[in-house]
Amino acid sequence: IPRTRGAEPNLLDFEITDRFTLNAGGRYTSEKRKLDFDLDGSNSGLVGIATLNNFRDEADENRFTPSVGVTFKASEDVNLYAKYSTGFKSGGWNIDFLNRNQVRDLNNDGRADFAFDTETVQSYEIGAKTELFDRRLRLNMAAFIADYDDYQINRFVQFPGGITVIQLSNAAKVHTEGAELSIEALPIAGLRLTLDAAYMDATFDDFKGGGAAGSDATGNELPFSPKWSGSASAQYTFDLPSIGSELTLFGQYAYRSRTYAGQENLANQLLDSRNIVNARVTLTHIDSNWAVSLWGSNITDDDYLTNRTADFLGTKFVERGEPQTFGIEVTAAF
Repeated sequence: IPRTRGAEPNLLDFEITDRFTLNAGGRYTSEKRKLDFDLDGSNSGLVGIATLNNFRDEADENRFTPSVGVTFKASEDVNLYAKYSTGFKSGGWNIDFLNRNQVRDLNNDGRADFAFDTETVQSYEIGAKTELFDRRLRLNMAAFIADYDDYQINRFVQFPGGITVIQLSNAAKVHTEGAELSIEALPIAGLRLTLDAAYMDATFDDFKGGGAAGSDATGNELPFSPKWSGSASAQYTFDLPSIGSELTLFGQYAYRSRTYAGQENLANQLLDSRNIVNARVTLTHIDSNWAVSLWGSNITDDDYLTNRTADFLGTKFVERGEPQTFGIEVTAAF
């Protein structure tokens, strides 16, 4: 039963000069969490569900999370910025499925062994936001670093008898760093070009016991964190005066590099890179406000996996991405 009281971030802007602005903010959170839990696993047999009667636990959280930044107006079209911020994600308890081994002992402080701690983060970002050539070109860039303590992550924990439990736990330290680029261009009337690209290196700085068979996962990549990702799109709209309509052509290419589905970084957890092409053609009747669209997603039928995982009995399975799909859509405004 979480109860949270907090003050919204106070954003204060101090104009140091005509070009320099100092930005400051913060949030204070007071949170009380209480667990009242009963579980009867007496008839679960080999599955080994635990039995708990009138189990009680509680935790308090009182945190101030500040942020501070500076903005420099280099010109009418170029703004540079730097920002430091903090945050947290509350702890809690794993109670979706409890094996007898998870509740056999309690820690000396009286907290449940199936509890997980609060995650905290400190992040740093610098970047630029620009609008050039009479706002026909927008160029945004950013570089960032984030350091996490007690990073919360779902992982499989195997117990005697072949029982595997998905449990939210803490990795001691995680470090991420990367850069992002976003470009939007309007080179001619009706044509819009966009490009978004991102690079991120996300690793466990300290995660002893998080690897396969309880090995050290320090240095492993975070799951579902590709180093490279991005998309490029083009949209062109032109009039068809003979039928009082306009036609819009849209095409998009999206890329995501390979990653892992688990913090162990095992070969059978590898998710290959994906290349997705989407397209849409829309005919809009201007006066009557109706439109009809023909669309296709993953039109090259790229066969890719979104997850490699297992259930609590150890049965392994994969999850696949959306296949090649085509459709028609009709809309009307009244």
